[in-house]
Amino acid sequence: MMRQYELNPAMGQRGASLFVSLIMLIVLTLMGIVAMKTSTLEEKISSGSMDQNLAFQAAESALRDAEIYINANLTQSSGFNAACNNGLCLPSTTSTPVWDGIANWTTSPLPIVFGTATATPALPDVAIQPRYLIELLPNLPVGVGGSGKLGAGSGPTAGTAFRITAMGWGKRTGTQVMLQSIYVKV
Repeated sequence: MMRQYELNPAMGQRGASLFVSLIMLIVLTLMGIVAMKTSTLEEKISSGSMDQNLAFQAAESALRDAEIYINANLTQSSGFNAACNNGLCLPSTTSTPVWDGIANWTTSPLPIVFGTATATPALPDVAIQPRYLIELLPNLPVGVGGSGKLGAGSGPTAGTAFRITAMGWGKRTGTQVMLQSIYVKV
């Protein structure tokens, strides 16, 4: 004789596949959130890097602008003084360098604004046009072998040295780069 068993479909179901599906959905959601946060962070890093690069290029442009200005217009008797009138400075006699004594490069009247001395067009895409100071340095002695005199004639010095300090900004005013160079006019 055969026994018949009645199958109750509700007895074998305990919700295991629903539980596994919900766990998988939670894991996938968390992975999506982490991926989104990572890409947002990478975008911010990339944006900051681009802004820093723009500020660096602006400061470099200010150094070149200052070199053009020096070559065309400046000599040792061009009005350099301790007060830095018109951005032309004598080196500091204190422990604080001239360029470090300027509290705010954007509001101080001392630095020369990019292009004002050379009629160079303004830089696009920067929050603030770059600025620079030019310090007259003591004459440089001619080095061994006279290589510093290249094209300078037969004088006792290698030329007039200027320290250029430039400040550049990126698209945001909070992104700043300060550069310095020594330019020798022979």
